[in-house]
Amino acid sequence: MSEIFTRDILNEVYEALVNDERFNALVPTENVWTTFIPEGERSKSPVVRINQIDWRPSEYSSDKQIQYQCEFQIDVWMKQEDGSPFIIGQTIQQIMAENLLQQTTPAFDYDPDTEMLRDGRRYAGYINF
Repeated sequence: MSEIFTRDILNEVYEALVNDERFNALVPTENVWTTFIPEGERSKSPVVRINQIDWRPSEYSSDKQIQYQCEFQIDVWMKQEDGSPFIIGQTIQQIMAENLLQQTTPAFDYDPDTEMLRDGRRYAGYINF
């Protein structure tokens, strides 16, 4: 089995964020989650969730797969009195671009369930073998 099948790309995105000084200056590491934010942690501000939403073969050479297409959703929730999630979102965008994932779709809104502002963005890219 090729290395690509055993790489945990979701964890690699998580690590790219939590190991970056620019991101750490804005969001405590304990407020960053993958896939699911535990109920008791959802009221923290800011809080970040990373979800992997796409993972599919995309390129072949000599009848062998050589690349995957991946996509992630990264959401930032923040209480308005704590500042703007947009600044954190822009920092995430810069870090993701440096790690070969490009922003595709943004969503900026107020989340009535959390009573916080939300900056949600999707990032897509290709992972080579």
